[in-house]
Amino acid sequence: MSKLVSVLLASLMVPLVHAEECADLAQRVAQLDFSKAADVRANDRATFTALYKECDTRNTFDGKPLPAFNRRPLKCSTDPNRVGSVVQFADKTVAFKAKAAVDADGSPAACGPQKSATDQCQTWFTYGAGSTRRFIDAEQVPFVVVPVDAPSGSISFMKSTGIGKGDLAVAIRGNQCAFGVVGDAGPYFRLGEASVAAHAELGNPQCAGPERPCKRLRGGGGGVGIGSSVTYIIFPHSRPESLTAENIVQVAKEGAKERLEQFLAGNAAGSQ
Repeated sequence: MSKLVSVLLASLMVPLVHAEECADLAQRVAQLDFSKAADVRANDRATFTALYKECDTRNTFDGKPLPAFNRRPLKCSTDPNRVGSVVQFADKTVAFKAKAAVDADGSPAACGPQKSATDQCQTWFTYGAGSTRRFIDAEQVPFVVVPVDAPSGSISFMKSTGIGKGDLAVAIRGNQCAFGVVGDAGPYFRLGEASVAAHAELGNPQCAGPERPCKRLRGGGGGVGIGSSVTYIIFPHSRPESLTAENIVQVAKEGAKERLEQFLAGNAAGSQ
């Protein structure tokens, strides 16, 4: 067999191995023993699950109206979160199901003339010393988004769960998966959002044209999300050291996969 043919065959096997690996992990995630987990509480009155369901049905959050954008009150009912139970296991791992909106922040599409009204060049996540970039690029790096604190400061998804910038994370849709980090923060009344790169890994590519880097996303520039049933697993206090724009994809993939394997081994149905 020639060297060229060997290289081509090897390159074709990579997506197949990744697909088989994701299918196995997704099946094991579906078999998790959720009796070992507890609902994450937002305060002494409600869980986060209840608050996101409240927003979907009433367009309020903890009984309070949502903020306005361009002088119009925002609504969850027009784009529901569809959050399943937000739970935390004994090892502090957080898991929930929700939709997956599209985050393009930090990418060329979010900085160009065809960006959507909510796109930003900057991201909440920042690299440390030694990186050629300061902000994470949503087109290049699979990442998930977590909510900021509510205006009063009394409700904080991050404080309640321990999740922080750069923590390792996994998103699963069917038999497809994206390994990455917590890379951005969004509205406090929203849960379920992932980067352009994560959507591509989940079988939902976002670029409206063939050019790369992408100049414009589908859906009029804002992207086309996944309406429901994306499983998110996040490992608080797990940010790898020395993350840079050059190593983050590989380091996050290896780290998140290792943490997921450990988590599944300890929380499978029937395990002690």
